[in-house]
Amino acid sequence: STQSTWATGEVAEGSGEFGSLEAALEHRSKLGQDKTVVIDLGSGKHTISQPGVKVGESCSCTTITGNPSGRAELTSNHHAGKMGHPVITVVGKGTYGVTIQHLDIDLKYIGGGKHRSEWKHKELAAVEVHDAQGVVVAGNTIAGGIRMGGEHNIIANNTVTNFQGYAACIVMLNCGDPKHLLSCHNEVYENVVHDCYGSHPRWDDGSTGIILHCTVGVKVHNNRIFRTLAWGMRLNNDEPCPTVLNEVYLNHVEHWGMRYGKSPGKRFDAAAIYFYGHWYAPGNMIYWNYLHQPQKGYGENCFYLDDAVSFQNISSNICHQVATGAKVNGGHYNTFANNIFLNGNGGYLTCRGLGWFRRQYKEYYTCKRVWHLWGPILRKFDYLGPDWAARWPQYKNFCNPHFTHINGKKCNAADKHYDCMALCHGNVQENNVVVGKKERPVDFQHHPCHTQCPSYVCKSPHAWNVDGKQGVYKSDPGFVSAKDLTLKNDSKVFHDLPGFQPIPWHLIGPHGGLGVTGTEFPLPAGWTEPDWSEYTDFEARESANEPATEISA
Repeated sequence: STQSTWATGEVAEGSGEFGSLEAALEHRSKLGQDKTVVIDLGSGKHTISQPGVKVGESCSCTTITGNPSGRAELTSNHHAGKMGHPVITVVGKGTYGVTIQHLDIDLKYIGGGKHRSEWKHKELAAVEVHDAQGVVVAGNTIAGGIRMGGEHNIIANNTVTNFQGYAACIVMLNCGDPKHLLSCHNEVYENVVHDCYGSHPRWDDGSTGIILHCTVGVKVHNNRIFRTLAWGMRLNNDEPCPTVLNEVYLNHVEHWGMRYGKSPGKRFDAAAIYFYGHWYAPGNMIYWNYLHQPQKGYGENCFYLDDAVSFQNISSNICHQVATGAKVNGGHYNTFANNIFLNGNGGYLTCRGLGWFRRQYKEYYTCKRVWHLWGPILRKFDYLGPDWAARWPQYKNFCNPHFTHINGKKCNAADKHYDCMALCHGNVQENNVVVGKKERPVDFQHHPCHTQCPSYVCKSPHAWNVDGKQGVYKSDPGFVSAKDLTLKNDSKVFHDLPGFQPIPWHLIGPHGGLGVTGTEFPLPAGWTEPDWSEYTDFEARESANEPATEISA
């Protein structure tokens, strides 16, 4: 193929002057896919008319770029309070090889409704990619978020905010084949994601740094996420579609659970990484992440596995100054291993039954009450077929009438209105490290009993889950320093837990560093940052000339 570089406002290909991106794309679409074209917007300011720019199959092999040292600005021109459109949409299964780079893209405020029927806006983002392949969105500053599907696509090295719309800052969705567990090979990496706060007072879609929904095999790594209303990341949204076999690693997440403006009150579901999807979102791997300092009192969880989420592997993460390391709400066969829980308030693993069954149905027969909701989804994706069953053979017991005992203990002892699927079981914790003066062991026997769960659940969870060996320390077990949470080679952790694997601290965050600080990205006008001085942090103690290696609760 041949390549042409066009600068808007200049004469190119003898076609006359391209005064806009739209005009350049219109001409490019007539040239055929055998030509590679670069549309250079320079450092100018461009207003994109509604309904925005669409890049389709006829514009494959096209790069839309600005000047790396003085990026072009693209702004939508829709009016406040009116339904808007993306600034740029890449669409079509036959569309490939599109790159969007070095641009400042602003969706502007889109207004919103008060009722659920008016929440169509929440699907909107400044840049959207649907079905296309080989799309790269890189090196941009984007206000209004990114939504991406398709295969072999990349979101990298962007700075992304979304405090004016409804969508999360980055949404990866509808990619891969969940039935046959075929990956879509998409990646999200090296992005700085911050101030993710939708304009609607409801707190889900417009309140997350990165969402994975109905995805297979997406890799999310080396991102920096801070200041989100509820969650740093969320795996699986409300729609019944599996989010499976994704990898989330080497990310730096802090300051989630924020409250701004008309945001709601306390949200105890808020977490650095939140999992949804009930029984049909298995096999996600979460490792080597640094998660710390949520807003105090507004959902202090590192990991929240809601409503029976099962088959997650959460290993080798550092959870720092967070009250609760993980909540497992009725889930099964989840693994927590090789994690470090540092300077929290105790109570790390809670293994509750599905309390809302009791409130809603007055009994705990899970299969009787929810199999009609979740069973058809599992059957749709052939959960007993060769692909799923080979990875998760335990599925053969899900709502099987012959599955009546766990580890020899009857699930419905004394006719307590239970079946085995109503009981949080098969979860494993092992080789975790807990550091602090008031820390509790990381185990399922010492979880706080939820008020909706009768004592039958609260007194016997260890009969159905596995508590392995762990290291609990009142003081520093051997970190390199206050600012380097690498364990030294002679750390007592490696002696006490011979199988403990080092966590690569220096690889976490964008470009292998923890990344920029939040102060480099000021809050929007009228917002007030919480008082983080309430936390007893390593850094604060060092500045006061206190021992850097002392660990306080």
